[in-house]
Amino acid sequence: MIPELGPAVAAIEAARARIPAQRSVLVAVSGIDGSGKGYVAERLVAALERTGRRAAAINVDGWLELPQTRFNPVNPAEHFYLNALRFEPMFAELVLPLRDRRSLRGEFDLATETATAYVRRPFAFDNLDVIVLEGIFLLKRALRAHYDLSLWVACSFATALARAIARAQEGLPPEATIAAYETVYFPAQRLELGLPGRLARRGFAHRIPRRLRGVADHAHAFGRGEVAHVDEPLGVDPRVDVRPRGDVHERGGRESREDSRQNSCAHPHPPRTIGEDCMRAGEC
Repeated sequence: MIPELGPAVAAIEAARARIPAQRSVLVAVSGIDGSGKGYVAERLVAALERTGRRAAAINVDGWLELPQTRFNPVNPAEHFYLNALRFEPMFAELVLPLRDRRSLRGEFDLATETATAYVRRPFAFDNLDVIVLEGIFLLKRALRAHYDLSLWVACSFATALARAIARAQEGLPPEATIAAYETVYFPAQRLELGLPGRLARRGFAHRIPRRLRGVADHAHAFGRGEVAHVDEPLGVDPRVDVRPRGDVHERGGRESREDSRQNSCAHPHPPRTIGEDCMRAGEC
């Protein structure tokens, strides 16, 4: 088990004890793209199942908007942050009914990263004690009240980029992956982290270590579930920060422009772990 999952499992068990038995515990697992969220969610579900709990992981990626909606070259980072995912139907049709009833069967319109049309797919969940909802941007202010517990997977931007290149995300070659992460994904996630707007908006290719430029040659090193800082040995597990009920710490007591629109998330206070450098402006 990932060392930090012990406290996470204990916190979920504590939530399960206080929450009415007729509904599921809803846990949000979030982090930047490539941080290891899916890996953590899978192992969290497995750890819960070993205790006898019925648990299931739900990945938000199926609820992506189609490319023509989620991307906009005029303001790529902010547009992606505000329009990447269909949160409203996901919560209304799937997550909240499942949380409140413990069981749900139905069909939903889902999409992959490269899809140009939605595909209708069936879902069936039965008598769940715990739902582990995993994906980016889950700690937006408007969503926090839905969760009984939130977990943040800490990872540096450099490591996340290396992993994205290694797995050829969206089928892109390394150069295109770097460009997409520089102009869209990481700047959008800096908005979520509450980092200064000038850093969120500008490209930061100069901040990517030179050896990452040729990381495709080392793709095999970044295997499934391995989140390693580029300056540390490979094989280090993701680090997890546990927060009850989506609780967060505001940075400096000030809210961003997106916060004022009830769309943003000031990020949880960063855990001081291998991934803490991704939380500090000017170091990523």
